[in-house]
Formats: sequence, structure tokens, C-alpha cells
Amino acid sequence: MKSKDQQPSTAGFMLPFLILFLVMIIIMNPGIRAAIALGMDSIFYPLIGFNASYPILTIAIAGIIMITLSSIFTNIFTDWKALARAQEITKYYQEELSKARKKNDTERIKQLMKLQSKILQLQSQSSAGMSKQMIFVMIFITPIFIWLMHFLQRVPYLYFTTPWA
Repeated sequence: MKSKDQQPSTAGFMLPFLILFLVMIIIMNPGIRAAIALGMDSIFYPLIGFNASYPILTIAIAGIIMITLSSIFTNIFTDWKALARAQEITKYYQEELSKARKKNDTERIKQLMKLQSKILQLQSQSSAGMSKQMIFVMIFITPIFIWLMHFLQRVPYLYFTTPWA
């Protein structure tokens, strides 16, 4: 039977997968995809569309926007101090376990193995911000990809030249 402490953790673990599933449904549904593309078109086409004259520049700027959003969400939702603390504790735990195994100290190994669940819980708590970040990245970046598909369908030519070709 699960304790009350484990239930929110499971719900928090499943939420990113639920959001991923919903995003996949949105991407596969042409009606929803078209509505999102038209909504995003009213925002992005005047800003970075360049009348479909420079599609490579549009793709590059859209990529910069996506990278910026991803970086912002990573910095907002990641507790860097907790992550570093968990890494230090895990490193110390692994060193102690390795020493105990080399010395064949079964009593110390048993003590350390009892602590293993707490170590894993600490690691999962410190990395919980990563799943929150992933949700926001998907919510904000997926519409940009949908708009890019819509934008590239309007480009009058489907090729580009490079200076080195």
C-alpha cells in the first residue's frame, strides 16, 4: 500500500506524460493544428515572417526563440542548490559504498543499502523541476513548430542555395 508521501510524487511523474500525450493528439489533429497555426501566424508572421522571402532566417529566429524559452524555463524551475546538494550526497554515498565493498564490510553495506531509498528520493525531489520545465517547454514550443509547418507550406519555393554549394 502506498503512503501519502508517494502519491503526489506519482501524480507529478505522470503529468509530463499526460501533457506529452495531449500534445501528440494536438499535433495529429488537423483542425486543432490549423487553428493553432492561424493563431500563431497572426503573432509571428508580422514579426519574423519577412513575407516568406527569407525562410532560413525565419527558421533561425524561431529556433532562437525556442532556445531562449527553454533556457528561461530551465532556470526558473531548476533548484540548482538542491541539485548540487543531491549530487554531493550521492557522490559521498557511492564513495562510502565502494569503500565498504572493497573492505568487504557487510554490516556497513547493509547500513548504506538502507539509506539507498532516501538517496533516491532526494535525487527525485531535486530533479522534479525538470519535469515541470518540460511541460512548459512543450506548451510553448509546440505551437511554434506548428506555425513553422504552416509557414513553410506558404513559401513559394522548396529549396535554398548555400554559398558553398
